[in-house]
Amino acid sequence: MNLTTILLIALGLSADAFAVSLSSGLVIRHIKLNKILKIALFFGVFQAIIPLIGCGIARNFQGLLLNFDHWIAFILLSWIGGKMIYEALQEDEN
Repeated sequence: MNLTTILLIALGLSADAFAVSLSSGLVIRHIKLNKILKIALFFGVFQAIIPLIGCGIARNFQGLLLNFDHWIAFILLSWIGGKMIYEALQEDEN
């Protein structure tokens, strides 16, 4: 992996953690320091471990997935995009 890829992954993970911490801060009114530290610890550990697990899995299955990895990405992104369009066209129940 080159430095640009690592920095972009780090940016994506930090944006994810920022969004969750911002929404948690808006929802949880009275929170103690030990709970704050516990949440930060869990986020830090999982944000560090999950990309390492993904990298390890990708290296082990690289030979198997190399021929059709682009189709997997296409299917997943199409499914997510289709779901977003479907939900946008649905009328609110409220």
